Amino acid sequence: MTMKTRLFAMVSVCSALLAVNASGQSTGLLNVDFAADPNNPKLGAAAYGQTGDYWNPIYCGQTALNNLEWANTNTSPSSVGLALSANATGCWGLGSSDSMYNGYTYPGYTQSMTIAFSNLPLGLYDFYVYGYDGNYQLATGGADYGPRLTRDWPVSNPQVWQEGRQYARFWSVGIAGAGQPLTLTVQPGLDHYAVISGMQIAPAATEVWISPTGTANTGAMGTQSDPFICPDGASLQAVLTMLPPNITIHLNAGQFTVNPGIQVKPGWKLHGAGTGGNGTTFTLQANAPFNANCKREAVIGSGWDPTTYIGISADGVEVWDMIVDCNGTNQNYAPVCLTAVQIYGSNTLIHNVKAINWGSNLYALECYPLQLATVGNGTIEYCEVTKPAQMVVTDPILVGTYGGAMEGTTAIISGPQGVLRSNWVHDVDTGAPKMHFFHGYWADGRLEYNNATNIFGSMASAIYQDFRGDMSIMANTLIYTNSLVNVVVGIYFNKDSGAVSTGAQIVGNYCRPREGGAGIVLYTPPSTSGSVTDCHIYGNTVYPFDGVSVARALDTTCNGNVYVTYNTLQAVGNLPDWRFDDGWWVNQGGCCLTVSQDLANYDRSNNPVHLNNPIAP
Repeated sequence: MTMKTRLFAMVSVCSALLAVNASGQSTGLLNVDFAADPNNPKLGAAAYGQTGDYWNPIYCGQTALNNLEWANTNTSPSSVGLALSANATGCWGLGSSDSMYNGYTYPGYTQSMTIAFSNLPLGLYDFYVYGYDGNYQLATGGADYGPRLTRDWPVSNPQVWQEGRQYARFWSVGIAGAGQPLTLTVQPGLDHYAVISGMQIAPAATEVWISPTGTANTGAMGTQSDPFICPDGASLQAVLTMLPPNITIHLNAGQFTVNPGIQVKPGWKLHGAGTGGNGTTFTLQANAPFNANCKREAVIGSGWDPTTYIGISADGVEVWDMIVDCNGTNQNYAPVCLTAVQIYGSNTLIHNVKAINWGSNLYALECYPLQLATVGNGTIEYCEVTKPAQMVVTDPILVGTYGGAMEGTTAIISGPQGVLRSNWVHDVDTGAPKMHFFHGYWADGRLEYNNATNIFGSMASAIYQDFRGDMSIMANTLIYTNSLVNVVVGIYFNKDSGAVSTGAQIVGNYCRPREGGAGIVLYTPPSTSGSVTDCHIYGNTVYPFDGVSVARALDTTCNGNVYVTYNTLQAVGNLPDWRFDDGWWVNQGGCCLTVSQDLANYDRSNNPVHLNNPIAP
C-alpha cells in the first residue's frame, strides 16, 4: 500500500462520532446499493449507520446516478454523483438475507470496472465497500489507497459485519479541493470476477479504540463499544498498519505485546488508561527481532531509515498514560539499545509514561528510554524512568552484567525548544560509567520541577545540559526548581565541541550529591574553543557530602559574565563551599560548586556560606 502525503488544510475535518437525528438516520453519510432489488430496498445500517438510513439504489444495467440522497432523507440531496464504467452491466444474487449484500454488480469474466465519484464536499471520509470476493483500489488527489480485499464464501447468513470478510474499509480519504475526482477500481477476486454489492461514504473516524483482552478481532469497527481486539503482536500490527495518520488511538487497560516495536505515524495520539494497576502496558516480546545494523529498538517509535539508520520524522505524535516495558532482560540479542519511546519530529509530547527494563549492552551505544529528538516544541512531562534491565555486556571495552546502560546513556532527552517538566527518575543503579539524566541538547529549553533520586554510576548527573558541535549556539536554557537527591552531580552544564552557550539560567534547584560528588558543575574541555556567557546561577541550595570530589572544574576557555548569586551552600566537616581550579579533573575534597578562578567578570556575591553545620534532612 502506498499512502502519499495528503493535504489536510481543509475547510473542516469531519467528526469521528456518528450523528443521529430524531428519526434514527445518520447525518453526513451516503449509502449506495448496487444491483438493488426494487421489491426489497435496503433500509438501515450495514457495518456503519443507523436503523432508518436510506440507501441510493443502482438498478441492474444502470451506470450513473446524480445528486445522491443523504442517509438522512430529511435534508436536501447532495451534489455528489457517480458513474460506473460501461462494462458494469452484470447482476447476480448471493442468497443473503441482507438486501444490499444479496445483489452484486459485475463486468465480464476477468475484467475490471471503475466507479467514479464527483462533487464530494471537502473533508475526510471513510469508505466502506461491500462484496463477497472483493479486490478494491481507491485513488484521489494523487493518493493511492489500497488494495483492500474481502472474502466471504460460503456466504455468511445472517451477516455479522466484519472488515476483510464482507467489506473493505479505506480510512481517512482526503478531498482537499473543489471538484477533486475520486475513483474506485474493482478488480477480479479469487473467482475471477470483479464484484461490488454496496458502498458507504462516512465522516472519517478521528478516534479508534483497541483492547488487548479477548479473541483477536481486527475486523471490528474500532469504536468504543466495538473495539479492535489485539491480544498479540501480530493482530496489533495488523490494525496499526491500516490506521491513517492524524488519529487518536485509545489503548484500553491491559497488557499489549509488540514484536517488534510499533512505528507511529504523523499526528498519532496514543492514549493509554494510566500507569496504575488498571492501566495500559506495552511490553516488547521476549527474543524480539532487531535490526542488527541499526542496533536500536524502540517499543514505541517513529522508526529509522533502513539505509541510513537516521530517525524518521513523525510530527505531532503524542504518547499518554501507559507503562512501556522494554523487557531487556528477556531478549536474545546482538549489541542493541532498547528504548521505551523514541520520536523524531516537531510538536511532540510524552505524558505520564513509565519506562522500565530499558538499556544498552554496547559500551558506546547511548540509550534514551524516553526521547524526543525534535526540531521544535517537544515536551516530556509527568513521566517516570526506573528499573533498568540487567543486561550482559560483551563489548571489548567493558565486560560484565550492568543495569541497563553504558557510556553516555541518558534516561530522558529532548531536542531544541524542548521542555522536561515534572518527571521522576529514580533508583537507577547501572554499575556503568557516565549516566546522565534529564539530558538535553537545545536552545530556549526548560527543565523544571523534575525529581531525580538514588542515581548511581561513576558520573551520574541528574541534569546534564549538553552541546553538540552541529548546534553552534545554545541560548536561553532555564533549569528551574528541580530536586536532585543522592546523585553524583546535581547539575552538569557541559560546553563541548566549540559550542557557545549564552543566557542560561540555573535557578532555585535543590542539589544533594552524595560522597565524592558536586552540586553544580560548569565544564569545558581544555581542547575546545567554545564559551559560556551570561550564565546566571541563582537561588540554588546545595548540601554536599564529605569525600573526594571527581567533579570537573570550569576551564578558562569559558569567558565572561557568569553570575553566581544568592545560593545557599553547605559543606560538611572542613570542606570548602567553593573551589576555584583550572584543572580538568579535581581531586581535592567535596565542594558545592566548581568554577574557574580566572573567569572574566565572575561574580559570586551574596552567597550565604554555612560551615560545619549538620546535613539538612
